[in-house]
Amino acid sequence: LCLGNKLGHGKQMMPWIEMHDMLGVIEHSINHESVVGVFNATAPHPVSNEVFSKALAKGMGRPILFPTPVFMIELLFGKEMTRELLLEGRAVLPQKIQEQGYEFKFKTIEEAMNNLFRKEK
Repeated sequence: LCLGNKLGHGKQMMPWIEMHDMLGVIEHSINHESVVGVFNATAPHPVSNEVFSKALAKGMGRPILFPTPVFMIELLFGKEMTRELLLEGRAVLPQKIQEQGYEFKFKTIEEAMNNLFRKEK
């Protein structure tokens, strides 16, 4: 699989989270007794695989040449796993953790990729 290429049609939704926010969610849940039970540790703005792939490719400074064909993904991961995990996305939201006071630092994929690939001066 080529990093930055969309998978199949690319329309499947992709929950994501920037690593600093993941650590922030964990720290918030440890430090606040009111945070109990299960919650979604995902950024508040899920994107399609195509949007994610474009942002990743831009951050890496690489073009997206062509989508990764479904048959190639199925060869690597099997048909069932490919369909369930990679081609049938879910728009997952972090409603519960936000209601309990966590404020995301990187709300959009563009903010996250800019942080991940920022150039040191």
